[in-house]
Amino acid sequence: MLTALIGNTWGGRMQDTLLEFIKDQSQDAHLMGLQEVNRSGAITQFDPFYVTNKSDLKNGWHDQIMLNQFEMLKRTAGLKFRSMYAVENTQTYACATSGKEFRNTDYGNALFFSRSLQIIDQGEVFVLGSHNQQLGNASSSRIMQYVVFRYGSELYLFAHYHGVWYQDPETMSTKSDGSIRITQSANISSALERIAEKHGVSKIVFGGDLNLDLDTHAISMLEQGTVAGNMPMRNLIREYREYGITGTRTELYRDYGKAGMSLYADYMFVSGDVNVHGFELIGAEVSDHMQMKLLFS
Repeated sequence: MLTALIGNTWGGRMQDTLLEFIKDQSQDAHLMGLQEVNRSGAITQFDPFYVTNKSDLKNGWHDQIMLNQFEMLKRTAGLKFRSMYAVENTQTYACATSGKEFRNTDYGNALFFSRSLQIIDQGEVFVLGSHNQQLGNASSSRIMQYVVFRYGSELYLFAHYHGVWYQDPETMSTKSDGSIRITQSANISSALERIAEKHGVSKIVFGGDLNLDLDTHAISMLEQGTVAGNMPMRNLIREYREYGITGTRTELYRDYGKAGMSLYADYMFVSGDVNVHGFELIGAEVSDHMQMKLLFS
């Protein structure tokens, strides 16, 4: 049986709490797909390095963003894992309190996979845009990481993704449908299909912070698969509502508890051939998103 963890790490804001959580989860995990991960070539120190961004400063938070987050996650996960980093944007990060600037700071996703897995293929696919591309409505390019591997006699495809942030100009919702999100879902299904067909894989796990409400057309598109009817997926967040899942955001979320605000954003999908042995939301203390843990074969 395999164990996978997928979650948005909120730029490392929860600091040692996040690192301790990753250390604990890495003991059993075979795969960890993490979103909102920073990487900095300018930071060489061994310990975590924190800076303040403008929005956090307005809320009275100081020194919360972990600039060398990927490096710290690698060190915390340990030698059990190989790792990949996928860059969506590179910028000069200015600390709102010190005024110091840190060039070549990357923002993107990280994928960790156990050395016990026989790797067939690994890579990344830009689902929307390209490196450093702005897409309008405060949206930016988005990238999917994946790994194809053999475990025992079975082939698997594991992929994760951080969905585009988009605010509807009419409703002001950040979780509703929009043309960019319809394109996003179509591109995700097509990319998964291409990779799966290339390697003859039928067992597929895909997930991430998709920034979408549960009852959107963009989510139903991922459930239904491609236009040709290929790649239908089980939505475990939808299925597990009967076991008490009412959202994927934590009390750290800025809009938690506000009337009319959706608490759905994160999803785990599996293809029909995947056997699900357990699924749960954990880590309420490590991010403004719950982390999703899957046991499967």
